[in-house]
Amino acid sequence: VKMGATTIWERWNSIRPDGSFNPAIMNSLNHYAYGSIGNWLYTKLCGLEILEPGYKKFALRPQFIKGITHAELTYESVYGKIAIAWRCEGGKITVDATIPVNTTAELTLPEQTETLTLGSGSYRYEYATETSLEIDRYSLETPLHIILEHPAAQAIFAQYAPEFLENPMLEYVKNEPITALLAYGESMRPLFEQVLTAMNQADKR
Repeated sequence: VKMGATTIWERWNSIRPDGSFNPAIMNSLNHYAYGSIGNWLYTKLCGLEILEPGYKKFALRPQFIKGITHAELTYESVYGKIAIAWRCEGGKITVDATIPVNTTAELTLPEQTETLTLGSGSYRYEYATETSLEIDRYSLETPLHIILEHPAAQAIFAQYAPEFLENPMLEYVKNEPITALLAYGESMRPLFEQVLTAMNQADKR
């Protein structure tokens, strides 16, 4: 934006501070890849969808995704501020919505089937849930070098597979996720799963 962009660039530095063009390849000045992520955040995660021009009428249909326990969005429409915030933690869902004057919103709460028609004002909903959106910090997608640096993992490997730590080939695969290593054989899966469990438990204490 500071460089005068009116579109989303493929690279954040496509035009450099001195005004010159970045000589790197794959350097589009109208590249929607990042915009599509933003669109998903607004319209899916937070659920804001326009139903009539100018957001005279709009929908709020927030959607849950594993690993994200809360989200919040505000949008300054021509009628005023539209806001939606949700949280799913501790066995409870909380949703706050703000609807501007002279507008109407169709609100569908997470895990609910009924659609509520709301006029201007602020609304708050709280209800119980069995859903947990939290995920463990470490998984089979974690790069090997992060695992090898963790004290809990080092202790288990030292006890059950000391030869693994001494393997010179680790240097060549240290940046690979565990799933990539298991593609060559599943024999180490139980040990890695034990290590990941220990790491996640250690970080929660």
